[in-house]
Amino acid sequence: MSSQESNLRKDFIYKHLPYRLNVLMSHDILTHPCSKPILENEKIILERSLEASIVFGRLLMNFLGVTIEDKIDKKFKRYGKRNTDYDIQNLGYDYLDFNHPIFKQNENEIHTLIKYANKTVAHCTSIFPSNAEQDQFKTAKKAIYELVITHITEIDRSKLSWEKYK
Repeated sequence: MSSQESNLRKDFIYKHLPYRLNVLMSHDILTHPCSKPILENEKIILERSLEASIVFGRLLMNFLGVTIEDKIDKKFKRYGKRNTDYDIQNLGYDYLDFNHPIFKQNENEIHTLIKYANKTVAHCTSIFPSNAEQDQFKTAKKAIYELVITHITEIDRSKLSWEKYK
């Protein structure tokens, strides 16, 4: 591994992944019972943090090598990465196993999150999640968080804000 590749790997493990995990859980932190109350003029931040967390959830699943089949409901497939994409294999880890217990237990919620990240958040569309589907986002984000930190054990958990709220 060249020094440039080694530096990029370190940046992803110690900087980029903690940042992305913190954005993933930002809405949950802001709404956690231990957090300070949200003021009326801060509610716009809350809405934006939810949308950002959904997009980062999809991004992290793609990083783990997972996306959804657009035409087949509840079906997953390997993410077809582009030449410039950096994923878990670049760090020397295997793609997420579709039979991983955390993934299997939460696959419906993860599918819903990716579906709405692709449709509602990433594009202007008339498709919006139902209240029941919105309720799945929190479970999906927690599962994605756990999938990333259990696969990439080198992540410095002291940089992860959610660790204080789990």
